[in-house]
Amino acid sequence: RNVPSLCGQRKCPVGYTGGNCQQLVVDKEPPVVEHCPGDLWVIAKNGSAVVTWDEPHFSDNIGVTKIYERNGHRSGTTLLWGTYDITYIASDAAGNTASCSFKVSLLTDFCPALADPVGGSQVCKDWGAGGQFKVCEIACNAGLRFSEQVPEFYTCGAEGFWRPTREPSMPLVYPSCSPSKPAQRVFRIKMLFPSDVLCNKAGQAVLRQKVTNSVNGLNRDWNFCSYAIEGTRECKDIQIDVKCDHYRGAQNNRVRRQAKDGGVYVMEAELPVVNDEDDDLALTGRQGRQQTGGDTYTLEIAFPAVKYAN
Repeated sequence: RNVPSLCGQRKCPVGYTGGNCQQLVVDKEPPVVEHCPGDLWVIAKNGSAVVTWDEPHFSDNIGVTKIYERNGHRSGTTLLWGTYDITYIASDAAGNTASCSFKVSLLTDFCPALADPVGGSQVCKDWGAGGQFKVCEIACNAGLRFSEQVPEFYTCGAEGFWRPTREPSMPLVYPSCSPSKPAQRVFRIKMLFPSDVLCNKAGQAVLRQKVTNSVNGLNRDWNFCSYAIEGTRECKDIQIDVKCDHYRGAQNNRVRRQAKDGGVYVMEAELPVVNDEDDDLALTGRQGRQQTGGDTYTLEIAFPAVKYAN
């Protein structure tokens, strides 16, 4: 009886082929990163610390021949304050490479807790890997506002300091809250009074008083001033400025005909008035003005007597 026989087969080492395993296979496949550690943050209150990290792991279809850290950093060495870029590179015999990169940061304090804003409060949450980063919102208590524009969020991330900030090395302090009130509404009046008598200080004082009397007369009817002298309806905090302008009278033909050698009294006034949102609280005497055209008033001032040419 004849029994069939089997011939032995040669098994070549990885990367070689051929009858005698003498032919080198061209390797075009790079190593594979099996494990690459994440970014690392270390608190170094004294300015330095011994830092260790997990070494990355690589594999290759033929074999990894070399692994090195590009910047010369090694786990277990002493590092100073700052951020370090760590990059491991693995290569095989054919020169194919793969890399693993991460950061190591040494900080004096990582995302330090912040005090509540003066007159307000903050709400903070954790975010990021392991919840080690922070994000906070701030708000003012009732009746208070921030005196400046504030961001929607304050965040502390990988750098270990709070943003936004102009000076990362300095502790962040939230803006303070302060009492708030609506902006004051102001009426401005400017009028020219040509005169055929010399413009002087006495005339300025008379005109100033006439303007004051006219404004107070209007306020007694309409009650538009924000502030009044107690027990009266005379406007408080009126600012009236009267100046003499001889040059204006000389330059303008119409004014020159009216003001010959006297010049022109230039009157400018400012008076604080009730804001629109306060209208519902105003006295009944203002209802007529609201119904007949808003903030329109007739200010009649007779000063000084001017002789017009026929």
